[in-house]
Amino acid sequence: GNARTFKVTGSTIADARKPWLSPVPSHPMLTLVTCYPFDAITPGGPLCYLVFAEATGTGNPASGQPYSAYGYNPRGSTNR
Repeated sequence: GNARTFKVTGSTIADARKPWLSPVPSHPMLTLVTCYPFDAITPGGPLCYLVFAEATGTGNPASGQPYSAYGYNPRGSTNR
């Protein structure tokens, strides 16, 4: 299959109880959603941390080029 690299373009904290619209991209994009605050004692709170990223190209794992979100490469190098 094909792989892509992504560059983080922004982040925000959102209240999951309120509606929000994801940006309508004109190119490949992803949104990572996770719980917030990160050190909450009780999980399941109303806040979410959102990270937005845009595709920057394709990666080739055999060549050592990063190939996942945030430019992380399991071989140890990063593309930030």
